[in-house]
Amino acid sequence: MQMALSLVTKKRIREDKKDCGVQCKMSRSNQFYIMLSLLNEEAITLDDLEDFSEDLKDMMKHFASK
Repeated sequence: MQMALSLVTKKRIREDKKDCGVQCKMSRSNQFYIMLSLLNEEAITLDDLEDFSEDLKDMMKHFASK
C-alpha cells in the first residue's frame, strides 16, 4: 500500500510542477500571459475577472483555450 501511495504522490508532484499555480509575481508586461495561463489551467474563471475592465475581459474570452 505504501508503494502505491508513493507512486500516486510522485505523479501528483510531476503534474503540479507543470501548472503555473496561483501565486505569481506580476508586472504590466506579463500580466496578460499569466492571467491567460490561469484561465486555461482553470485556476481562475472569467467570473473572477469581474472587477477588471471590459476590454481585458473581452481579450481573455477571445484568447482563452485557443
